[in-house]
Amino acid sequence: MHKSSDGQRRRVQICMGLLKPFKMFLQGLGLLKFLIKECEERGATITYATHIFSGLENWPSHIIYMARGKLQLTMPMDKVNEINNLSLMRTAESWLSKERDEERK
Repeated sequence: MHKSSDGQRRRVQICMGLLKPFKMFLQGLGLLKFLIKECEERGATITYATHIFSGLENWPSHIIYMARGKLQLTMPMDKVNEINNLSLMRTAESWLSKERDEERK
């Protein structure tokens, strides 16, 4: 392990932590398929903080949007009106664009 990179060590630590059942798991690495399976099979709660949206379109049950260290939005995915018309990535882009416009004022 002493010859592994920080990222490789972190992945091993995460995998070792997954050997026993968990109620809540905080993560931000690319283990998406595994985590989706854990949610489906074990009913795990996953908090997935990311700026990469590929593969997330149908997975989240809820969304939280934070800006400038403050909670801006939290709700079930099916209640986010923009999601019905835009992809998750496009919705996030629209929020960021609105935030940027407000900062310029």
